[in-house]
Amino acid sequence: MNNELFLKILKEFLAKMGYGEDLIISQKESADEKIFEIEVPEAKYLIGEKGSNLTSLEFLVKMICQKQNIDTRKIFIDINNYRKERIKLLKETARLAAQKAVLTKEIVVLPPMSAFDRKIIHTELTINPNIKTESEGFAEERRVIVRPNF
Repeated sequence: MNNELFLKILKEFLAKMGYGEDLIISQKESADEKIFEIEVPEAKYLIGEKGSNLTSLEFLVKMICQKQNIDTRKIFIDINNYRKERIKLLKETARLAAQKAVLTKEIVVLPPMSAFDRKIIHTELTINPNIKTESEGFAEERRVIVRPNF
């Protein structure tokens, strides 16, 4: 029931933004999350720079749903596989940073990134006993530090 309401609200919200006719929304579900995948020809405005518009879209739709008592904690939106590809890139960046930290025995400082992106990096590297990660900085300048664990 909640999924259908979320989908209805998402479609209405996108229609009001002018994306009604040319989009396809599919749902993928796993044990711990539900992803609404949107396919649209012109996605750059919906995604925004570094996914900022996608993050805002997800936030706004979730807020509307929460006002109607829909639990949105494990519901996510992806547009043209942007988030999926971004996660793959972040995981690879994390692995390369860990390799560099271990090989050079020096700290590796990653560029500033969103809380979502930092969480992906931290989660990916928790399984590596040879390194430690921490976030440093404030607001837009917050970044992940990868340290060798020797």
